[in-house]
Amino acid sequence: MSRPHVGVPRVGVLGGGSAAEALAQATKGAVDMTILEPAVVGGECPFLACMPSKSMLHNARNGTEWHDAIQHRGQVADHVDDSPTPTWASE
Repeated sequence: MSRPHVGVPRVGVLGGGSAAEALAQATKGAVDMTILEPAVVGGECPFLACMPSKSMLHNARNGTEWHDAIQHRGQVADHVDDSPTPTWASE
């Protein structure tokens, strides 16, 4: 097995969420980092947790009817697409 970065610390990160992003940005290539992410890069917040709940808060603030708010939340959560993976995960 070749070691392309001899002398560079090697780190395995479980999950490609905000902590992995912060580590990648903070080390700026000084660490050979492997991200192990079984689902979507970016973590659960944008796709399953924070964004759907924030859409509900937004709809409540705007007086959106319940049925429409639920439908919008579903659109936010169902359009999970991490294909435009952030550059921090591929560098």
